Amino acid sequence: APSCTREIAQYSHRRMDAHHRLREEVGKGLEAKVLEGVLGGEPASPAEVDQLVSVLTEVLWEAFKVATPKRKRPHWKRSVAWWSPELEEVKRAYYRARHRRRRSRQCWVQYQKSRAEWRRAKRKAKSSSWQKFCSEVTDPLERVLQILKGTRASPVSTIKGPDGKVIADPEESVRTLLDSFWPDASQGDVEGDLEL
Repeated sequence: APSCTREIAQYSHRRMDAHHRLREEVGKGLEAKVLEGVLGGEPASPAEVDQLVSVLTEVLWEAFKVATPKRKRPHWKRSVAWWSPELEEVKRAYYRARHRRRRSRQCWVQYQKSRAEWRRAKRKAKSSSWQKFCSEVTDPLERVLQILKGTRASPVSTIKGPDGKVIADPEESVRTLLDSFWPDASQGDVEGDLEL
């Protein structure tokens, strides 16, 4: 509850700051228009009333823009290595088609095409990312240990061996992974290199 109260207080302070700044900016804008001679005195005709309304609207709008500037949204980064802006576009097209799929037969066909394209693009991105990851690895044992230690978002806890049994021992898991993915790397003596 204290953090919630703090957040509410911070929000209300930001609102008050914006409110005070808006008042100041409106005051400055009105003062500038009076000094220019645009405001002041009684309007003599409906056209002058319209002109004064447009001047006041302009002053208010400019003050509002200064007091409450647009915030730039932080660029949201996907937490997976294979994500890309191109993949985001394919995904958006797929979701648009998914929402329209029940409208007509043509929309259903478009949905099926975009779903297939989305799946294909995602599979290709994952595959190329994995190939890039494997090609960048210089010391396979270090990478396997890093994965097993849990420095990634989803650590590997257990794996299945070639016989289908679950291997829970980290050292045996490392040997199995090395034998599976880098057979030539596991031929040397890895006993001294294992530091879990």
